[in-house]
Amino acid sequence: MRPTLLLIIVLVAALHVQADDYVIEQLNGNYITINGARLGKGARFHKEDSIRWNNSTVFYARNSRSGNVERFREEDFAKQQSASLWSYILKRNHGSSRACDDYCLCSVASDVFYLTDTIRLRTDDPRIIDYYLGRKTSLPQYFISYWFDGEVYNNPVPLDGDEILITRQILETVPAGQPIGITLYGMDEKGEKEVVSDAMIIEKL
Repeated sequence: MRPTLLLIIVLVAALHVQADDYVIEQLNGNYITINGARLGKGARFHKEDSIRWNNSTVFYARNSRSGNVERFREEDFAKQQSASLWSYILKRNHGSSRACDDYCLCSVASDVFYLTDTIRLRTDDPRIIDYYLGRKTSLPQYFISYWFDGEVYNNPVPLDGDEILITRQILETVPAGQPIGITLYGMDEKGEKEVVSDAMIIEKL
């Protein structure tokens, strides 16, 4: 295998295996059992840990890397028949957003993307790899544009590795239950707009 290709694979893999730790911010009981340990408010756990519901049925935890807060409910785990926290997160975030499995957003159709906490859209933007290889000094920038209540909003959206993150905070002006059409676009090196998708509909739950 060529050294350059191997380096790219290692860097991309590192994006996905870097620390995805969560800190419990709130729970409706005294503790929750994760990986056999009783954890309470302020405790930290890893994304691939397993959970057993025995004293709490709902808790909130913040992703220490992205800053996003996830809500974990016992009834959701029962529906998915899973004890794995990461499996739950993947099914809720990736499943609800129906992001393209081939890292290409060109096939995103005019469908409704239900936003609970975060929609994660994988992108094949080569500038991201170039940045981590040191060939570029900055990551590409992405934005969403939408019209609501007589105003046009253009808000930046963050990257998490090779994924574009659309959070509830970005659409804070839009009430829950109100579908909104958005345009997702990036900026090229000349500062010109590159439309990624202009047919996305998002509804906050």
